[in-house]
Amino acid sequence: MKKYILFLIFSIATINANSQSTNYSLRGKTDQQTGMIILSKHIEYGSVKDTAIIQNGEFLFKGFIKEPIRVRIQNFEFWIDKANMTIEISNNKFTLHGSKSQDEQQQLDKELEGKSRKIRFVLTQKFILDNPHSYVSSKELLMLVSNDMQPLNIDKKLYNSLSSEIKKSFFGKEIKEIINKKTKNSVGSVALDFTAKEHSPYHLNRGVSDTIHLSDFKEKVVLLDFWASFCIPCRKSFPTIKELYSKYHNQGFEVIAIYTDFRAKNFENWYQAIIQTQTEKWHHINVAENFTPQTIKKTDVYANYFVWAIPRKILIDRKGIIRGNWDGYSEETENEIKEMVKLLVNE
Repeated sequence: MKKYILFLIFSIATINANSQSTNYSLRGKTDQQTGMIILSKHIEYGSVKDTAIIQNGEFLFKGFIKEPIRVRIQNFEFWIDKANMTIEISNNKFTLHGSKSQDEQQQLDKELEGKSRKIRFVLTQKFILDNPHSYVSSKELLMLVSNDMQPLNIDKKLYNSLSSEIKKSFFGKEIKEIINKKTKNSVGSVALDFTAKEHSPYHLNRGVSDTIHLSDFKEKVVLLDFWASFCIPCRKSFPTIKELYSKYHNQGFEVIAIYTDFRAKNFENWYQAIIQTQTEKWHHINVAENFTPQTIKKTDVYANYFVWAIPRKILIDRKGIIRGNWDGYSEETENEIKEMVKLLVNE
């Protein structure tokens, strides 16, 4: 099965960590004798960059963090804690001391090294269950949950095993949000309404409303197709959707394509892809009109739908009930969608 995972980066900020009280320090040594060195901190929805002066091969970072976080120096990514830490960078390697979270990460990485994908998966689950107070557990669980790698009941079991402190962490909150969305999107649930601007040139040129709601399509069978212009597996599924649209549109079958490229500064690639793939006859909307944490609205698609992995499809019957959802592209998936659409339009 082929799919893309969307890593959500909402904003990039740069602040002076020295303007706050400090609760961590990172004293380092490097082969570089002079110059500047950059520490990129992955904080919630952004990346914060700090700089330090290198003098005689030594440097110092200090600042304030809410909780243990992932950081990057040069090509090295690791954890820092609320602690006094030291790092040595030499010969394309690094050694870090004083970070409990990094020690836990290295312990897990060592256990996973050389193992098959299936064994790595099982060992990661075991690590999470055995380390409920670890921020590493929350990071690993977020990857499992966001990549849709396990059943929803396992997502919930692993999340519930985390300590209350970890559940309150940034990763913990993200996990909870994704699980809530997956629950809302599960088969048998009522498909929640949304409001979005129409972006299909075909529909806009016909003079119809430039705003659509899922509730506009009552008594119809609706396929929600989450995609992005860069996603090759997404485009591979278009022939199947075209076939279904041509065969069943007059029987009440509708397609709403939902664009999920959170990085897009403008929509030119999106519009070009719609024309190139000749998919303008069905509806095209954005997952959110303004994609930042502060501007997500309750009526945006993103507010209630899980969209981290694409292509993703959700099939809704005439009563507004979700009857199927699929991740990725495969012949098996395409055949299942064909059978389900045929079934629903004839119900």
